[in-house]
Amino acid sequence: MRRSAFFSLNPTVAIPMNPFASRFCSALALLLLVSAPLRADESRTVRIDFNGEAQGVALAVNGASPGAMAKNSEWRKDKAEFWITATFPSRAESWSEGSITFTPSVTGRVVVILKGPYVRQQGAGARVVWVYFDDLRVTGARLVNPGFEEVQGNRPVGWYRPPPPTGATVTPETMADLDATQPAEGKFCARVWHNSNYSQAMDVTAGQPVTLVFRHRLYD
Repeated sequence: MRRSAFFSLNPTVAIPMNPFASRFCSALALLLLVSAPLRADESRTVRIDFNGEAQGVALAVNGASPGAMAKNSEWRKDKAEFWITATFPSRAESWSEGSITFTPSVTGRVVVILKGPYVRQQGAGARVVWVYFDDLRVTGARLVNPGFEEVQGNRPVGWYRPPPPTGATVTPETMADLDATQPAEGKFCARVWHNSNYSQAMDVTAGQPVTLVFRHRLYD
């Protein structure tokens, strides 16, 4: 039997298909097959969240560097307007540069959260995917110690390491930390992942765009 000449939604019934329809279905299948890999591998990205919820600062994305995906955080549901989630394609071979611009609705404080991608492991929870950040530069606002060079007690001055999400397990070996083995510049860079990250609140002004430019790299 020449299977390409028939089409059926019911595997027990074969409906004749004319040659044109057969060629069309074949072309459509090929298009879907070719298009599928175009979705970025989320494990090969770095992530930054912006949180203005505490002071009711709604955030609007103005733009981001090529390949990045930045939008209000749908996972926050009715609070989505106060959050931005941005992911940037990255690589382990060398440092890359990313950027994002957003505009706050009111004057207040917005928390910048440097983290890795959410990659679900077998079972439940996020898998440890280390990423590096360094050499942050901000216009329209100000960050303290944006290059992670000022250190007190093995912690970068100005940066906070929040507790892990509810139910998540973070061990001393999987806590966000400074790394001195391959900084983009200076002596240190930040090493983080999804469940253990560094954050800092910055003051923003209503209607004034804020641009963050930074360097990032995957763990080699």
